Parts: sequence; C-alpha cells; structure tokens
Amino acid sequence: MELAKRMLAFSNKRIEQIAAELGYKNDSSFFAAFKREVATTPNDYREQHGYRSAHDK
Repeated sequence: MELAKRMLAFSNKRIEQIAAELGYKNDSSFFAAFKREVATTPNDYREQHGYRSAHDK
C-alpha cells in the first residue's frame, strides 16, 4: 500500500491504472483494500497529498 500511496501522490496516472499495475483484478478490490488500510479512499488521498493539488497551488 505504500507504493500505491506514492503512485497516487507523485503521478497523474488514473487510479484504475495504478490498481492494475499493482496487480488488483478490479478497481473495487483496490478501493476496498486501500480504504481498509489507509482509512480514506484513493481519490481523497490524492486530493490531500497528490500530484494535482501540489502543482495547482
């Protein structure tokens, strides 16, 4: 999950692409695992820590 967090924060890849690259069979299993471990959704994590917010400021 640390790699997923880095990918969300430092790339502009789509979340679906990140999930596939990390070996998840579908997006919903990635979202569920991420939320269970990080206590937020991948979308919310990216908004708080992510590539776009860092470069839009």
